Amino acid sequence: MSAGKTVATYKILLQNYSIVDIQDVSPGSGALGSAALALGIPITSFVFDDTHLVWLQNVADLQCARLICDKNQNLYQQTLAEALQNWFGDDLALDRPVKKKGEEEGEENK
Repeated sequence: MSAGKTVATYKILLQNYSIVDIQDVSPGSGALGSAALALGIPITSFVFDDTHLVWLQNVADLQCARLICDKNQNLYQQTLAEALQNWFGDDLALDRPVKKKGEEEGEENK
């Protein structure tokens, strides 16, 4: 898949093909990992370097925080969701991809 696919696109693909496990050798933006987390699908991603590892961990942390705050998800926990909403409400409310440092709005990942 090319860069620029959204989490929603990956969710549709994973569900349509009944994917149950993922080995991602080119994780890129983290959108596939975010979709897998939302659907409860185990994923193993191979990263390029330590910077990429930290960035993907941050993407996964944000997705987990969103799932914790969503009452329709298995990860939902009311007290933790309230605390996360107080601390990170603006970031959690927006379902947008995380931008790498220096990326401009509208610029596509390559």
